Amino acid sequence: LAPLTRPRRARSDKRHQGRLLIIGGSERMPGAVIMNTAAALRSGAALVTTCLPESVRAKAAVAYPEAMWRALRTGKDGSLAPTNLKELRPLLVDKDVLLIGSGMGEKAVKLIGAIAAAAQSALVLDADALRPAVIQASSGTKVRVLLPHAGEFRRLSGRVASVAAARAYARRTKTIVVLKGPLTCVTDGLRVLHIPFGGPVLARGGSGDLLAGIVASVLARRSELGLTAFDAVVLAATWHARAADWLRDNQGEEAVRTTELLAGLSPVLRG
Repeated sequence: LAPLTRPRRARSDKRHQGRLLIIGGSERMPGAVIMNTAAALRSGAALVTTCLPESVRAKAAVAYPEAMWRALRTGKDGSLAPTNLKELRPLLVDKDVLLIGSGMGEKAVKLIGAIAAAAQSALVLDADALRPAVIQASSGTKVRVLLPHAGEFRRLSGRVASVAAARAYARRTKTIVVLKGPLTCVTDGLRVLHIPFGGPVLARGGSGDLLAGIVASVLARRSELGLTAFDAVVLAATWHARAADWLRDNQGEEAVRTTELLAGLSPVLRG
């Protein structure tokens, strides 16, 4: 976590501190993309633009006014409509990272693939973006980070989740895989690092959505922090897990909410 404990450059500008685009949500599952945004803002990203269903935008903007919110059209099923692609294209141009997939639903996979193929930045793929069609569509992107739990990894690779399988998949697809579980591992196909923090307090819905926001935020700032993409992902996963340890130590594992771990991001940096 040392890169995050140093003072920021005196001549720093908000454009140097991470330009992040988040696309996600559906009318049935609006919470995940809001948690993405909350985590990204709390973990240092300076310019966060979040695109989500029009029906949710106003409430989200009141909750997190630091972000820039863009309303997207939904189809009859409540998922984001493919017709949004034209309006999204200009937003892809000047970003450091695109985070996509959280809460979007299976019917949005075609749109996710088209957006991922058009992206000009590093990609963080989570939840409904973790599908073979999206991996194939985004194969031209240099930096891709995948955040699967065991079930999503099997859907991606056709294999039971294991460290060996994750390493082989990362090598074959030239991605960074964060295989989430009781002992999360991060691999780029060559290196494998385990995150020995976090534990059962993270066994709650939304933990992965917070992780995705933190990973995207730190990855967007990797140049400013002097980190490679792999090291940025390891730092982010460690920070998320250490904040969960802080939550456990201060409030226990039972009577807490997932989003309360965000309050631990600052204390763990101060030691």
